[in-house]
Amino acid sequence: MQEKILSLTPEDRASLISARLARLAKNPLFKADTISTVEGETTTDITTGEIIIMTVTEKDAEVPGKPRTELARNYEEIFRAAITESNNAYSIRSISIGALYALLATAVLVALLIAIARLFKKVVAKINSCKGTKIRTIRFQSLELLQEDRNEAFIITVANTLRNMLILILPKDAPR
Repeated sequence: MQEKILSLTPEDRASLISARLARLAKNPLFKADTISTVEGETTTDITTGEIIIMTVTEKDAEVPGKPRTELARNYEEIFRAAITESNNAYSIRSISIGALYALLATAVLVALLIAIARLFKKVVAKINSCKGTKIRTIRFQSLELLQEDRNEAFIITVANTLRNMLILILPKDAPR
């Protein structure tokens, strides 16, 4: 786009064209094959229905050295391809596949959380069963330094802290 049209600079024209294409691409019902060219005396409009996406002038066609109508048809093909690619990226099928992957990842995460909870219940039960045998009061001569209840509580706290750290790290290590 080399020519100023009305009060629009080439940069303004480019941003308006981009905005129009983005608006069309966001519409899931829009079909790219409705984009066509309409010849005028000095311009060629690229349209879809009543909406003019872009106007190609003779001056626009000078830089690439192509006839105005050929340049307009090239842009028409580019716009169709871009809209088609956008529609494919946001099609119901691709969105459905993404939703299924999200559900699968959620189910795996829930299963892992349940497994961790069950595992740590067994760990705490094992710690409780070791009270009095492997977990005893720590003494130095006749002085009690740590009572067995406190030792048990400390070991359970360490186990719970490890469980919580594992739960926090788990989603970050998941493949993306």
